[in-house]
Amino acid sequence: MAEESNYKIFVVEDSMDHQIQIRKALSHYDLRIEPNMKEAMNRINSEDFDLYILDIMLPDGDGYQICHWLQNNEKTKDRPIIFLSSKSEVGDRVHGLRLGAEDYICKPFAPEELLARVEVKLRKKKQPDTELDLGYLKFDFIGQKIFLRENGEEKQLDLTPREFKILSLMGRHLNSSLERQIILEEVWGKDVHVSDRSIDTHVAAIRKKLGSHSHQLKSVHGKGYMLLSDSDSQSQSA
Repeated sequence: MAEESNYKIFVVEDSMDHQIQIRKALSHYDLRIEPNMKEAMNRINSEDFDLYILDIMLPDGDGYQICHWLQNNEKTKDRPIIFLSSKSEVGDRVHGLRLGAEDYICKPFAPEELLARVEVKLRKKKQPDTELDLGYLKFDFIGQKIFLRENGEEKQLDLTPREFKILSLMGRHLNSSLERQIILEEVWGKDVHVSDRSIDTHVAAIRKKLGSHSHQLKSVHGKGYMLLSDSDSQSQSA
C-alpha cells in the first residue's frame, strides 16, 4: 500500500492499456493522466504535482522534451521524474537519467514494481537533497561522507572518492537496477574506457565495507547492480 494518499502524481501516457495498469498500481494516490505532450504541458502549467511519470514516445512529441522543461522550470526542477517507456536500450536509459530523471522503468512493467519505485521516490522527496537516510546508510553529499549503522553503532565508511560516487549513485537510485554502462558513464565519464572488471572490483570493495549489510548491494543478472532498502533486502538475496 502507498505510504501517502495525498500525493499528486502526473502521468503522460498515450496507451490506454498502460493507463489502466498505472491507475491500478497507483490507486492510492491522487493521479492525473494525459495522453499527449500538448495536453500534458497545459496540465503542468496549471497544476502542481509531487512526482511525474513520463512515457517517451508520444503522438506529438516525446517525454525527453517534457523532462527537459521540468528540469529547467523553477517550480518543478526538484520534483522526481520517472521514465516509463518501451525504449529499453542502454543509451535511452542513460539519456533519460542524464536529463535529470531519478528512475527509468522499461515496458512491459510489473505494477508492483512501479508502485514500489514511486514509494521510494516520494519517501526521498521528504529529505533535503544534501542528505539521504536509508536506515542502515546515511549519506552526507555535501561533506562527501557515508555512515553505516551496524550493531547499534554508526560509523563513517572509509571509501575512496570513486567508491563514494558509485555508492551515492546507487543510493540516489535506490531499488533500481543500474547497468555497468550507466555506472561507468556517471562515475568515470562518457569518453573514459574502463573494463567491467574494474567496476566489479570497486563494487566488491564497497560490499566488503558494508559488513553485515553487504547483501543489500545486489548483482542483477550479471549485468549491473542495485542497492536495496531495508524492507526489500528481506525478500531478495545478494
